[in-house]
Amino acid sequence: MNKATTTLFLTLGVLAGIMGIEHGIGEVLEGYRPTDSVFILSWPDTPFFEIMSGEPAMTLIPNYLVTGLLAIFFSCVFLVVLLKPSPDRKAIIVLFTLLIFMLLAGGGFGPPILGMIAVLIALKRNSPLKTWSKLPSKVHSVLSMLWPWSFGLCLIGWLMLFPGAALIVFFTGMDSALLMIIPIIIAFGFIPITLLLGFSRDILKRKSEPLNLS
Repeated sequence: MNKATTTLFLTLGVLAGIMGIEHGIGEVLEGYRPTDSVFILSWPDTPFFEIMSGEPAMTLIPNYLVTGLLAIFFSCVFLVVLLKPSPDRKAIIVLFTLLIFMLLAGGGFGPPILGMIAVLIALKRNSPLKTWSKLPSKVHSVLSMLWPWSFGLCLIGWLMLFPGAALIVFFTGMDSALLMIIPIIIAFGFIPITLLLGFSRDILKRKSEPLNLS
């Protein structure tokens, strides 16, 4: 198993599931009332979420309460399947399906997109990484050392996106589009960087492991 690749996959997947649940909670708090259209706001009247424009989402269910409950349900099931040890191809298909349900049932736009990225990364968790392995070992050594820093920056970017930006606005009153733009650039920009650095880390780890001749 490619440990660094799996770590990135699980981290992004867990973040996607948690954010989907958070969308659902906001919709549940709106109560048993009809939605205005397919496109809704999960937290329309909450100052804490103003920096995120009330957290846009979409739903095919014309009721806030039912939408929220379904968003929470699908997000929770997604997390359960995600954390299953050594997910197989069937589990990957189930995860993709759950993400579509999250998208169509109030789980927001960001969480399903992030979840899709995470599941695509999962396809590489047991890959031999043949193409990336062609790089010289010294290059892999340098890239491997950079992986923890890249992973940390990627995680910080996502935590700054939520709940960081909302907390800064809530406690300081500072309201700037940069509070969302910068974390978005860091969060999404460091995913491919961290993934490639993780490939090098996994390749070196595999080379350092003793061969199993049994």
